[in-house]
Amino acid sequence: VQAQEAESVSLPELTGPYDVGRVRLHVIDTARGETLTLDQLDDVRELPVTVYYPATPAEDAIPGPYIDSRLLAQFGQSEFVDLIANVGCHAHENAPADRTGSPYPVIVFIPGMGSMPYIHTALLEEIASHGYIVAAPTITYYAELALFPDGTIIPGVFSSGDRARRFKTFEAMQTWRADASAVLDH
Repeated sequence: VQAQEAESVSLPELTGPYDVGRVRLHVIDTARGETLTLDQLDDVRELPVTVYYPATPAEDAIPGPYIDSRLLAQFGQSEFVDLIANVGCHAHENAPADRTGSPYPVIVFIPGMGSMPYIHTALLEEIASHGYIVAAPTITYYAELALFPDGTIIPGVFSSGDRARRFKTFEAMQTWRADASAVLDH
């Protein structure tokens, strides 16, 4: 990350031949119940998914924000929040797909240790700039916060003291594997 001014930074320039688009999806897996809510009988597994892809944005298009302002508002006020609010990225929201090199291979990128996809924006944009579609789900209830396209925000259910339990259980690994499958099936 390179400093442009005292108050803003930009991600590294993309090295691939494609511009990058980004779309946010809401994946609902009706085949699975949600095991981490109080209403486990009626709730189904839902995931917000950010997809990066080769795109053909309009010439005057401005890239979208590094982090959605609705998510940013959940972090309160700090110098760090002020800094990431001004990070420049390369992905254009809802840009038309570039079909010249299609079909493109698909990668499902699951952020590790409860992190959210925006943290990995530079990597995800770079991969997409080389002709890949990258689907990055936020692992609902395991990530600190999950922001859905309609603005719904679901906090994680584990406190920081429960991190070891959250990430070392067989159930968590099975959930994440099934989440990746649900994203591919969408």
